[in-house]
Order: sequence, then structure tokens, then C-alpha cells
Amino acid sequence: MFIKKSIVLCLLQVLFLAVMAQQLKNEQTHTITLKDGSVYQGVIKQYVEGEKLILQLGPNIIKTIKDKDIKMLIQDGAVAQTSGSNQVTLSTPHKAYQFQEKGLYFESNAQLMLGSSAFFSTAENGTRINKIDPGIGAQLIGGYQVNRFIGVGAGIGLDYYYLNSGETLMPVFADVRGYLLKRNVSPMYKLQAGYGIAFLDEDRGMESATGGMMWYPAIGVRLGASKSANFMLDFGVKIQKADYVFKATNAQTWWNIREPRVVNDMVYRRFVVRTAILF
Repeated sequence: MFIKKSIVLCLLQVLFLAVMAQQLKNEQTHTITLKDGSVYQGVIKQYVEGEKLILQLGPNIIKTIKDKDIKMLIQDGAVAQTSGSNQVTLSTPHKAYQFQEKGLYFESNAQLMLGSSAFFSTAENGTRINKIDPGIGAQLIGGYQVNRFIGVGAGIGLDYYYLNSGETLMPVFADVRGYLLKRNVSPMYKLQAGYGIAFLDEDRGMESATGGMMWYPAIGVRLGASKSANFMLDFGVKIQKADYVFKATNAQTWWNIREPRVVNDMVYRRFVVRTAILF
């Protein structure tokens, strides 16, 4: 039960961060310089050409500025209006490349893992039908981006390979990544390697659970190049070693064989689709 709650909390965290980052992305910051030298920074809520501009400076702070008093407006780093005219152009310019190619990075992600099931069903003609079992997981990663092409860090996660099976591992790993282009949308690569710690689930009849090495090579794309938050999508193959020993009663129910105990020596191979937020 604790493990299931942990997975749900991780996924809710990722969802919350995604919503917050999307709100930040949607609200573009503007810097308004007036003819008297005053400077204001906020989000434009309304503009009536030739009359007024309403600027939100904070959660409960609204500033109304007369159009004739505006000298310059800067929108997301690009000058939208220069002095010499009382007109303010509010067309959105091309978003500037502001990705921090050097410095600390933090990532929160959620993943869907797909692979062949250890269980199968039999058709009426006796043919074995393999199943595809979904798994879920989440990770928190921190590191240092040396330059655009190479970043190194470490992370921790929680992987639930078979839903309702109790086969859950907590990978602790090193993280290597890089971005290929100096653009707002850039291809990227990732490589994770570490050790997955297996959890013992006695409710599922486990006598012992032992983890093993974990590898995850992936390619993907970074969507956005802001200073605050960027979205990422990657695809890869996760390989995880684990060993489980089940009691006899569960062995008869789950595996349909008559043995005093079942040693399940697993090498998970999963196709992974992962979404992430990079800070």
C-alpha cells in the first residue's frame, strides 16, 4: 500500500509541475518604459489602442498606463515598440532562445513502460496468447550541465513493472544527457545506469526480493528553451535485473506449477515513453 501511494504521489507531483510550468509559459512578461523614465514589469491584461494599457504587476497589483505616456515596450526580450510613437504593437515576436546551456538542472518525470507479460492466456485451439503488461514509474533527477552537449547528474525513481504484481523497484542511477541544437526545439539524448533496489511484498507471497543493474538509453526532444521550465519527451528501452522468490501457495496460484517455492529470475526489458519537466 505504501508503494502504491508513493507512485500516486510522484505522478501527482509531475502533473502539478506541468500545470504550473504551462501557466508560466502562457503568460509572457513585458517591460514597460514610460517617457518620464519609470519602468514597470508584468503581464499585459488589456490594451486599448490610443487610450490605455492595463498591466498586472503581481497577484493583486494592477497598473493602468495611458498609451500616450509609453516610450518603449519589451516583450520576452524583444523590443516591440521604440520611442517616437504613441502606438504600442502587441504582436508576439519569435520567442528568444534562453536555454541555460551551463549550470544546474533539475528534472521531474513520469513514464509508461510496456513489455511482454510473464503471464499468458490460451486460445480455444490451444495457441498461447502473449499479453502486453503496462507499468508505470516516476523519477527525480539533479545534475550539472557542462555545455549543451554534455550534462551529468544523479537521480532516484520508483518503477512498478507489473501492475498488481508487487514487483516494484527503486532505481538509484547516474544520468548523462545532451542537446544537439541551439534552438527552441532540439533533439536530445539520455543515458541512465545504476542499481534498482527491489521491495519485498509479503502480501504477494514473496519470500525474498533482490534488485540488480539498470540501464536506460533514450532519445527524445526538448520542447522550449526558456530560463524557467522546459518540457521534454523521450523514448527508450529500460533493462532491469531482479530476482524474486515466491512461496508455494502463491506459486500454485500464480504460476500453475507444483513446486515448494518459485525462484523468478527476471530481466525486465521495457519500451518506455516518458514526459518530463526540466528546471
